[in-house]
Amino acid sequence: MSETISYYYAQQGHCRALDGRCVRVQCMNLDAGILTVHDDKGQKGRTVPLPQTILPESRAHIESLKDLHQNDLDRGYAGVFLVNALEQKYKNAAREFI
Repeated sequence: MSETISYYYAQQGHCRALDGRCVRVQCMNLDAGILTVHDDKGQKGRTVPLPQTILPESRAHIESLKDLHQNDLDRGYAGVFLVNALEQKYKNAAREFI
């Protein structure tokens, strides 16, 4: 899915290819059809519209990620790795899916 978003925005001139590789689930507001790119050039964030054509695929992909995350937790995996002191600051964040 992120490849689809990256390709679309690179072709449209809305973002550089590297911006698209850094897309996280919380960057997409599928209900509003908006993608937020954080730490863009000059350390500024910006929002760009998501095309309606990729919204169904994006929703399906996020649902599959939620299922995968829950399956991993059910198998006893500790969660995701968090950078810096985030694990100490947010105790349950490694196990939560947005």
